Formats: sequence, structure tokens, C-alpha cells
Amino acid sequence: MARRSSAELAFTALTIEGGLLAPDFLNRIAHLEAEEQSESDCDVPRGLKLRDEIGRYWKIAQNLWQDFAARRERADLDACKG
Repeated sequence: MARRSSAELAFTALTIEGGLLAPDFLNRIAHLEAEEQSESDCDVPRGLKLRDEIGRYWKIAQNLWQDFAARRERADLDACKG
């Protein structure tokens, strides 16, 4: 029988299987207490927060995905060419 950790996770939709990531490490990440999580560690410009940059890059990724999906559906375009 697998050993269960008594540590509470900060995530409601996450279940840990195996031992690659420990629950206490994930909790430190969720509470922004892990190493290398500050704005200066990620070269975030002054006046912005890390969450701002994550949101910005998420929006960029969504737009790139929409462009890709539209090109993939069109038969008259080569999906590999820009």
C-alpha cells in the first residue's frame, strides 16, 4: 500500500501521484515562498508584477494558438509557412 502524506495541498484540482514533486514544495510554490519566484529572478520590468507578465504571455500564447488553429483548418494554406 502506498504511503500517504498528511500535508494539505493548496490546490483543489491537483492530486500527487508518485514522489517527483513533494506536497510541501508545491505549497511553497503556491504561496510564492519557493526560491527563484520573485520579479527580479524573472527579469520582470520595474513597476510590473510577475502575474502581469504571466497574463501577458498567456494572452500572446492564446492568440498564437488561434492563428495556428485557423491556418490548420484552411486547406488552401500550407500550415508550416507564415
